[in-house]
Parts: sequence; C-alpha cells; structure tokens
Amino acid sequence: MALSRYRHVFALPGARSLLLIAPFARIPGAAVSVAVTLHVALTLMEGYGAAGLVIAVIAVGMTLSGPLFGRLGLRLMLAITTVGEAAFWFVAPSLPYVALLGTALLGGFLTLPVGGELRPDAPGPACGVADRRAGDHRGRDTGDIAIIAGLQHHGQAPWAGAVVVVWRLVSLLGGFVYGAMTRAISPLALVGTMGPLTVPIGLATDWWWLCLAIVPAERCAR
Repeated sequence: MALSRYRHVFALPGARSLLLIAPFARIPGAAVSVAVTLHVALTLMEGYGAAGLVIAVIAVGMTLSGPLFGRLGLRLMLAITTVGEAAFWFVAPSLPYVALLGTALLGGFLTLPVGGELRPDAPGPACGVADRRAGDHRGRDTGDIAIIAGLQHHGQAPWAGAVVVVWRLVSLLGGFVYGAMTRAISPLALVGTMGPLTVPIGLATDWWWLCLAIVPAERCAR
C-alpha cells in the first residue's frame, strides 16, 4: 500500500473536511433501508419481500432525481430535499402499506443526492472512500434486508442496527485500503476469495458472530 497517496490528498485544501463529512452525510441514506425494513416487516407485518419492494421504489426515485438536481444550485437543491425528506418521513410511519408504496417514489426522488455532490470534490484515492456506485448501494439495501431477516429469525432483530454499523465501518476501512493499493487485484481472485469468506455470514446465529463474519468478507468485497 502507498500511504503517501493520502498524505498528498490530505494536503489539498478542503480534503480533510470532505473525508470527515462524507461518511456522516451518508448515514441517513444508509439508515433508510434499515428503517423501512423494520417498519414494513415488523410493524406493518407485510413481510420482507414487501419491504424490499418499497426500498426498490425509493431507489428508483433517487436515480431519477440525480439528473434534475444536478442542474440546480446547491442551496436550492438543499432546500428542496430538506423540506421534501422531512415531509415524507413525517407522514411515512402513519401510512398503510399501499399508500407507503405509492409515495416511496416521491420520497426517493426528494432524497439528497450526497454522492453526486461529493464525488466531483473527491481527489485521488479519496474516491475509494467517498464514492459509492448505484449498484453497490442497491446491493447494500439487499444485504440490510437479509441481515434483519436473519436476526429476526433468531430473535435478535434489535441488534440489526449494531450489525449494520459494523458493516459500514468495515466498508469504510476497506475503502481506505483499496485507495492506497498500488497494484490491481484480479476480479477472479476476488470472487474466488469472497465465496468462502461469505459462507460464515449465512451460518451466523448470533449478532456478534455475524459482526465477526462480516469483517473479512467485506474487506475482500472492497
């Protein structure tokens, strides 16, 4: 690893603030899938498939808003998304499932596009930490649902938040490691390594076991 890359990045004006703010700015987006899954599956009792459908519709809305918000000024975009998100999440808990599914597209559309605002300012290897591609984000939503469903099956759903936090922190560390690497790793080697490392995740029956199993698998996934 070439840690000198990060010394160069940290020396750039505003880089330290960017890397400090970026992970915290993504917390609301990461919490959406957890909150929606718990609400739909456990409060509304509609099941995890129904929760996944709501999350998918929200993701579609987020995708559609990107090109439009990209043409707006930063202040106007922040004003629209702040008011819009506050209104959606204020009424969402009181909506029946059908109404929640119907408004999920608008809720996703009004979500602050954090990645789009941070990516142009992320220099060099900082992109390995600040950037999250859309496909990766959908994959995390699926992973969140699987984690919550597995913990609920074993009667440990209250620990879902802790497990997801560990997942995100390990992913963040993996981003730093990946950004400092000087030699590319073969995709075939990555896939061949990820397979065996992912098996313990499916076998975990306790939240602490799941946290430990996530560490090597997620580090490899980065």
